[in-house]
Amino acid sequence: MAQGLTGAPYTYYVFTDMTFSFLPSTQSTAAMPSMIRDNRETAFSPFVNDHNGAAVDFNSMAKLLHEQYFPRVAWAPIFLTGRKSSFFMPDLSFIGFIGDVRGLRLLIRYRERVLQWPRPES
Repeated sequence: MAQGLTGAPYTYYVFTDMTFSFLPSTQSTAAMPSMIRDNRETAFSPFVNDHNGAAVDFNSMAKLLHEQYFPRVAWAPIFLTGRKSSFFMPDLSFIGFIGDVRGLRLLIRYRERVLQWPRPES
C-alpha cells in the first residue's frame, strides 16, 4: 500500500472488502461466498494488506486456497511475492503474537520486554 496518500488506508480497506466478501456470479464464473468468516474447518481474515488463513488440516487449507483465495487474487488483481508469502505453516507470527494449535499468545521476546519494563512511580 502506498504511504503518505490521503485516504489510502480507506481505499485499500474497500478494495479488500470487495475482493474477499461475497462475489456475485458473472457470465464466466459462479458466485463465491464471503471468505471473511470462520466456518469450523477454515478461517480467513484480511488485515490491511496482510491476508491470514487457517485450517484444521492440509486438505481444508488446500481447498480454501484453490477454490477461494487464488481465484480472488487473480480476479482482483493482487500481486503475491514469494519472499512475503507463506503457505501451510504450522504457526503464524503476527504483530508481536504467535498463533498455533495451542492458541494465541505473546511472542517470548516481547513477553520478556514487558516483564522487564520499569514500573511507573507516579
